[in-house]
Amino acid sequence: MCDSDPHCTDADARIPASAGRDTGGAERNVSRASPGVARSQQTPAAANLLSKMRRMRSPRGTDPCLKQVGLRHAARVAPLPRDLTFMEAQLLFPGTLSTVYVTTRQLVLAFGDDISEEFARTQVSFGSIRKFVWLTPLNKTKALLVLDLWEEQTGPPLRNVIRYRDDKFTHQIEVRTSEDVEAVRMLGWFDEAVSWGRKRRL
Repeated sequence: MCDSDPHCTDADARIPASAGRDTGGAERNVSRASPGVARSQQTPAAANLLSKMRRMRSPRGTDPCLKQVGLRHAARVAPLPRDLTFMEAQLLFPGTLSTVYVTTRQLVLAFGDDISEEFARTQVSFGSIRKFVWLTPLNKTKALLVLDLWEEQTGPPLRNVIRYRDDKFTHQIEVRTSEDVEAVRMLGWFDEAVSWGRKRRL
């Protein structure tokens, strides 16, 4: 019940202190949090601070009030973290492609905290000042790894190279396993792609 939580937003679950409840326990809690200050003597700032402290002591995942009002409303009361990366990755890269995604992600994000990851409906991309790596599933066993580089490269892994301008060459590479991604790393193409995304040549 929400009556154990003084910050419950469900008005129907609240029980006024005047309705036969013993308020001694609540007053004692207030005294411990703010020694020598009665509830009626608290300033708005002190009451707000005490409210925040109580919310911190109550784990969000086990808050009975949030369970009662429902997740959708709870998100408005206390915003929940929105980390959907794992779920999105499972949907976009099922089965053996999951290792391709994980290897690519680890290699790219290891270059620094300025690298961001963004999911779209059909692909995941990585960027800094500008995007420089994309990974798109083609079927259940094959994905297309795309890197923007300063200069055109050649080699067996390549499927196609598109020249957009003198300093932008988009390289398309089919990958099926994590070893295919590692082979691209060994060529140094991830390093050049990151420098292109940062607008700083190596």
